[in-house]
Amino acid sequence: MLFKIASLSRLSFERGIEQVIKALPLIKNDVEYYVGGEGDPIYKKRLIKICKIYGVLSKVHFVGRVVSPKKFFKDKTLVVNPILIKTGEEYGFSDLEALINRKALIRSWDKTQHVLRHGYNVYHINPVPEEIASAVDYLIDNPSLRKRLEENGYKTAQRINTLAIKQHLKFYRMIINS
Repeated sequence: MLFKIASLSRLSFERGIEQVIKALPLIKNDVEYYVGGEGDPIYKKRLIKICKIYGVLSKVHFVGRVVSPKKFFKDKTLVVNPILIKTGEEYGFSDLEALINRKALIRSWDKTQHVLRHGYNVYHINPVPEEIASAVDYLIDNPSLRKRLEENGYKTAQRINTLAIKQHLKFYRMIINS
């Protein structure tokens, strides 16, 4: 059975796309990797060259700009965001897009685990090919865990969105009333 995994971000080194490509030959399950987003054309050429070197060019699909994350994620089994730099942020916009679309998220560790907690709503890894491959296989082979991550991730994203809306309303009311 073919499983589709995805990343949605700009094409840049720190997003870890190269690490996922290098992980593909290590993944035991039959997977294809879909990369949504645009970026530096020179870096995209580098990624294509790496695909050729690792023999996975036919398994990697660069889809370019994604207008609808919902449509992009619809038929994907997992989302992999192995960010290579420590931002100090616990999650990014692309992480929330995956969670709100009920997709299990594999993400690199960061400083905090207040919102995204390993095994509850995300599957944390170190952003190296061996750990990425192991996590992809583990979540494909464990659909009950994957389902739990999807549901808890969705609930987490809803709470984050609700809080953001409340903060924006408070800010706008403050502006209107001043």
